[in-house]
Formats: sequence, structure tokens, C-alpha cells
Amino acid sequence: MPALKEMVNTKRRKKLQGPVPIADFGRDHWSTFGYVETLCVDKDGLPDIRRMRCNPKTHPGLAHLPWDKAYGTRLKGHMEDFPNTLPMHDDWDCIDDLIAAGLMENIGNGINPKFKLTETGLAVAAALRAHKARGGTWSTFNHELEPKKGGWGFKYGKGRLFV
Repeated sequence: MPALKEMVNTKRRKKLQGPVPIADFGRDHWSTFGYVETLCVDKDGLPDIRRMRCNPKTHPGLAHLPWDKAYGTRLKGHMEDFPNTLPMHDDWDCIDDLIAAGLMENIGNGINPKFKLTETGLAVAAALRAHKARGGTWSTFNHELEPKKGGWGFKYGKGRLFV
């Protein structure tokens, strides 16, 4: 019989059909988002595919290295002794999740992607940079969107950061 933690993770993975919800984003989603934000600032939104984890079975036109399930996406709460991963999910899947969450857009095409942050994405990027500047890690970033007049705001730490 599988260990309890394996059964919990299997049930959680089965629930995650379709895009991963932003509340479940972990280290790989946020580091990919940070990379895309840097691309939008410094490289006109054009990614270097060699910097992206890519599963050749799901993204053959963007693949550059062989895939191993150990490279799968780590979700919120992942720890080495209590894994919370999607084994076949790569950075391009994270990109799809970020787009579905409304943080960015692909203004290129599937084989030649080019990214642009949305207004919400710019606000999340600012909160993520503030988190990292305060010594936080990709895996500990936790945003909470909350409605405010004229847009969205972010709860951050003890106060609120609204952008």
C-alpha cells in the first residue's frame, strides 16, 4: 500500500486537470514568472528556450534536452520529504498556467513565443520583486489578490501593497 503522502499527492494531482490555479503556484511557477518579467524588461519578451525546462513529449518544438520526471513542476508546499509535484509539467506548462491566471500574454506564437505582462502581472511582479528583495524565496512567495476600487491589490506581509 502506498504511503499516505503519496496517496494525498496522487489525489491532488488528479484534481489539477487543466491549468494549475494561482493559489497552487510554487517555486517553478514563480521563478518562471520572474524570468518572463526580466525578459519583458530586458529582452523584448523573447525567451531563450535553453533556460526553460521542457518536456519533449508535450512541447516537441521547444525541446532541447531529454526529460526526466524528477524535473516536474514543484507546487506550493513541495518539500523533498513530502513532494508536491506534477512530474510531466514543464516551464512551458507553467507559462500556460500564468497566462490562464491573467498575469501575462503570449503575443508571439507557439513555436516563437513572445511575452507581455498584463496590468495584473505587473502588480504581481512588483510584489514578487519586493518579496525577493526582503530575502524571500520563489517557493515562499504567497500573494493574495483582493479587489479594490479601480483594480486589484495585494496583501503583503503586515501591511498591504496596492499597485
